[in-house]
Amino acid sequence: MTVLAIGDSNVVPGVMGVEGNCSHAFARAIDHGDRAICWAKGGASNHWVLEQVNNALDNIDQYTDPVFFVGWTSWEREEWEWEGQSISVCIGPHFPIPEGLNQRYNDWRAGMTDSAIQDQRDFWHELIHTVHTRMTDMGIPHQFWSTYDNFAGMTGNKQFDWDDTFFMPYDVNGCMREWFTSNEIAHAPDDIWHWEADASTTWGNTLATQYTERMNT
Repeated sequence: MTVLAIGDSNVVPGVMGVEGNCSHAFARAIDHGDRAICWAKGGASNHWVLEQVNNALDNIDQYTDPVFFVGWTSWEREEWEWEGQSISVCIGPHFPIPEGLNQRYNDWRAGMTDSAIQDQRDFWHELIHTVHTRMTDMGIPHQFWSTYDNFAGMTGNKQFDWDDTFFMPYDVNGCMREWFTSNEIAHAPDDIWHWEADASTTWGNTLATQYTERMNT
């Protein structure tokens, strides 16, 4: 039994090496072993997340009884190629970028208006749903969630049926950050982008509850 956890830094075993993160908590709570297999990258974009998901799906036969645990991240994030490396760029948190990319980054950030972010939200809304459809057609269980933003504001026929595989995708408090805020769970000291081990474990257990309730119906 294998949990395949993919996402940004909130998926890896805690921040600053702290154990007890959401991926392992989810694995334990659904009785799929003590630890998850994690692919994670600080500041990762959904482009990077999707690449890891597709690679795992293309090689799924090597995993026993797999369950995907995917944390989709901020919609505006991108991956830029630079001297043979993939550089993650995002509005926040800001990660150092090569000096040769500074002007490109500044121009990109200036153009990332609310309208531009909404366009990216719409794009990923459709694309992530195709990932859900692919996993469903392959008979692979999965639990999706989002870190800093979701699809709140989409109503009526703009919403997709996720078969309860995506945690509160259209609820204003449905992404991880807003869920923590609504439940009065503070971020890590001096770090608004991450949460400590106890909070991360609570998040993993919460997602496991949705997963097990769905699987038991």
